[in-house]
Amino acid sequence: MNAAPPDPRRAAQNGAPTMAEAKQTIDFEEVKSKDIIADRQTGWAQFTRAASWAVVIIVLLLVALKFLFG
Repeated sequence: MNAAPPDPRRAAQNGAPTMAEAKQTIDFEEVKSKDIIADRQTGWAQFTRAASWAVVIIVLLLVALKFLFG
């Protein structure tokens, strides 16, 4: 069953704002360098731990394949 795409004029007729009428606000907060550094260090530690485990698993998999299929 093919449904017709929604008509943007119908939404405007029902009182819903169109994309051009929608109001968007962005709240800017003061960012401390300590917060950024801690966040980046945590992210880097998680990345390196995941990358290390991935390398170990791939090496073990390749060694197992070598022993099984020669």
